[in-house]
Amino acid sequence: MAEFCAMLRISKDTFYKWRQIPGAAPVAHKLPNGSLRISGADYNAWLQTLRSEAA
Repeated sequence: MAEFCAMLRISKDTFYKWRQIPGAAPVAHKLPNGSLRISGADYNAWLQTLRSEAA
């Protein structure tokens, strides 16, 4: 998640706000230690939905 926020130049707070809006953020998987991870496939799928909406 930290890498995702850094790539998009957003804060963690912004990411958590996006997660509250359906489709506004990629799917994040919660690990047993409580941290969130975004898989490359989920990130790419999310980007595709953004591209589709923009077209």
